[in-house]
Amino acid sequence: MISRRKRDDEYNKFSGKTINMKIDKKGRNFFNRCFLSIIISGIIVFLCFGIYSLIVKSRILSDKITFFKIEKIIVKGTNVIDSEIIISTSRLKKGISLFDHKIVKAEAKLKKIAGVERVAIHRRLPGTLVINITERTPVALVNKGTLYLMDRQGYMWKLRPYMNALYPVISGVNDTVYYKGLHRVKQKDIDKTILFFDEMKKIDPSLYNAISQVDFSDDNGIYVTFRQKPVIVKLSLYAMKKNISDLYKIIARIEQLRDPMPEHIDLCYNNLAFVW
Repeated sequence: MISRRKRDDEYNKFSGKTINMKIDKKGRNFFNRCFLSIIISGIIVFLCFGIYSLIVKSRILSDKITFFKIEKIIVKGTNVIDSEIIISTSRLKKGISLFDHKIVKAEAKLKKIAGVERVAIHRRLPGTLVINITERTPVALVNKGTLYLMDRQGYMWKLRPYMNALYPVISGVNDTVYYKGLHRVKQKDIDKTILFFDEMKKIDPSLYNAISQVDFSDDNGIYVTFRQKPVIVKLSLYAMKKNISDLYKIIARIEQLRDPMPEHIDLCYNNLAFVW
């Protein structure tokens, strides 16, 4: 029979071998992981360096090849804003590369132009740069000593010289300098202006199109004049919808009877219309 001591010695010897094998296996796994990480890192660095070199070489090459140089700048989408203003503000010139970093900066510069809502610049080979402009849509002219165009959000921009703009002229609204140096009508004045225009258009589009001037300077009333109608109308701010509906009925009745248009119509009193 094997003595107990001899059996313990053999067991300890076997256990020691097992532990050594486990340590050796862990060491090999750690080494393999480190080696694999180094290889992957090296591949990533190599790829990044290759991409960077390719970009640099492509820019150098594009600068030398006229095929990639700007030969023509086309501006699209401008009706109110002069195309020359777009080109001069962008500071893009013929002869520079189509892949120049200035093109990206030009978009930010063009968005600062009052009257520009969106900008998209596209490259068209060979040598053509297309600047697509989305202008703000004007709904009125604002009289601040100088005439400004205004859109539904209240943004204001100067009327181009000799431009034929058949929009209602509004006065008595306050503006402020918005971000990027843009001027914008204050929100409370925007709200009542757009409400007035929307109600006029909804009740009678032809009457809306005939509006000449709207004065909001009176805190309690709105003064309205119309093209080809020699009448000054006063509406209440607090009953604007009803007053506009009543005005439409009064004017329709006067035209139906073929009576001369009165000089004044005052609708600021409850259920009463003063006409003279």
